Parts: sequence; structure tokens; C-alpha cells
Amino acid sequence: AGSPQRRFGGAQMQTVSRTTMTVRPYENAAMKLRFLHISDVHLGNKNFWLGEQAAERADDFKASFRDAIEYALADRHQIQGVLIAGDLFETHRPEAELWSFTKGLIARLLAKDIMVAIVPGHHDSYAYKTSVWRTERLPGVEVFLNTSPEAPRIRDVRGTRVFLYGLAYVPGMTPTPLPSFEKAREGGIHIGLIHGVTPGHPEYVHRPHQLELSLETLAQSNLDYVALGGFHTFSEHQIGNTTLVYPGSLEGKSFDIGETGDKGPVVVEFDERGPHIERMVTNRKRVTRLQLDLRKERITDAAALESAIDALADRNGIVQLILTGSPEFVADLDEIRRSVSDRFHYFE
Repeated sequence: AGSPQRRFGGAQMQTVSRTTMTVRPYENAAMKLRFLHISDVHLGNKNFWLGEQAAERADDFKASFRDAIEYALADRHQIQGVLIAGDLFETHRPEAELWSFTKGLIARLLAKDIMVAIVPGHHDSYAYKTSVWRTERLPGVEVFLNTSPEAPRIRDVRGTRVFLYGLAYVPGMTPTPLPSFEKAREGGIHIGLIHGVTPGHPEYVHRPHQLELSLETLAQSNLDYVALGGFHTFSEHQIGNTTLVYPGSLEGKSFDIGETGDKGPVVVEFDERGPHIERMVTNRKRVTRLQLDLRKERITDAAALESAIDALADRNGIVQLILTGSPEFVADLDEIRRSVSDRFHYFE
């Protein structure tokens, strides 16, 4: 925390956490490897709730994904692989222009010999017969369309064997409860990709009809790292020798649980000591819910309320202000909102 900000594409990037995991040497690791872990990009999200700002906000989602890919392409970051853990698209059938945009960025990664691995999510589910993952192809990309755990796919990445494990959730076909992956016995780096949710998480009630996961069961596979998707907030878990990470979404979609606050991808670096996690803050705009206690802040008239809102001004912010306490005055809140709206990207 507190690291200096750096440029990340067109947005501010800040390293907010870096942790070192269990010492675990890799038998044939020729060098350190760095992977960018992304999930819940939701390209094509319409953001209708933002009214006139909806179209610009949709562009933010595209720009954040492009920023992440540009980060991976920059030689100084030494990224050897990109892991996309579901919900790359808002729907299972994205518009042709959006597919072309995505395919073009991924092609640039492949041209630089950067490995790309993808699992479908819930919004862009493989379960639909017209799913983009059924009708389109990404040659050179490891797209997991098997519906239950299978033997890993093996890639040579800069002289190190990388074993990739993943699946696409299809109700009625994917076994429940989901069993652990069967880890290959060969030495190398073992990485899982899966999109699903864990009961008990604060976001769980907002993510219905998704694949339910047990982190403990996943950890029984004894993989080095499990790249998770499905929750929109960052979380990191260490169970035995396995590191499991939800990077969260790249941008907030609403004021619901999991959508507010800092957003961005994760970089996981593997060396002779094991995986190290570095979280990035890269969101183009920050979605925030704030509370203002009228009585505690001694706000006794409409002018004072407008001044208090002015103190929160953020032209790049998407802000919901919740007023609490006992008002001692009558005010036209719609008029105040209109008056201060130019101090925010969006304000309610």
C-alpha cells in the first residue's frame, strides 16, 4: 500500500498490494514467469442506468481491457501469459465489432509469443447454443470448453513447462459438487482457471445461478495458482500450497455490493520461491457510495448541503450519496443534484 502511481495505458495504475507465498521451487523453471490475471471485464455492458453518460461508460470498459493488454505487451513488464477467468463479455453473443476489437488485441499478444488462456463465464456462458465460444475461434489461444475437470494442457513458456487446468460451466453437464483437478506429476508450474462463486462471500447473493465452488476442494488439487473469476472484488486465499485469487472486475457496473471501490487486474510472478501477487488499481472511473449524516455534519439548510457535496466533487467519479440523520430544513434534492452534477461524471 502507498506505492507511487504509474501510468497504465490511459489510466492511473497503482500497485496496492504485493505478497509473497509459500516457498515452493519449480523443478524445471528456467527463469521467473509473470502472468496477467484478468476477470469480469464485461465488454459490451450498456450501463443504461447512467443515462446520458452510458455510452462513455461503455467505452471505459473497452479502454480498461485495452489498457490491460497494452500493459502485457510492454516489454518492461515482462508478461509471458494472460489468464482471462470468465465474463470477458457482458453477453454470450457480443456484437461483431466488439468481437473484432477483442480478437485484434489478443492477436497482438500472440504475435509477441504471450500465452493466452480463457474460460467462459456466466454472462458469456458456453451453455448457450449461440454462445460466441461455440461459433467463433481464437487460434493459438487455450480456450477451455470442457465441462468437467480434464487432463491439463501443457505449454512451454520461455523454457518452463506450464500446466493449465480449466473448464466451462454448463448446468446439467458440469458435475456438482465440482471435484478437484487431477494434478499432473511432472514438474513445472501448475495453474487453474475457473469462473464460479463461493457461498458465504458478501457478493454471493448477487451472483445467482453460477457455478458454486469450494476453495478447499480446489486446493486439494495442489496446484500452484488458481485464477478465479466471478466476484467483482479482489480477494486472495492461501490454502496449503495453493494460492487462489479473485482479481475482481476491471470497472464497477453499478452501486451494488462488489461494484464500488478500486478495480484492476493482478500480476502473478512465479520464481524459485513460488508465486507472488501484485494487485493493480487501473479503473478509468471509480464507483463510490458515500453517506452524509446531516445532523452530525450540522447541515441545516440547502446551501450547506450543496457546499458539503462540493467538497466531495470528483469529475471522474460515479457517486451515490446517501443522506442520513434528521433534516431540519426543506430542500429540493433534484434541484441540488442538477446544480452539482457538473462536479461529477455521474451523481445521484
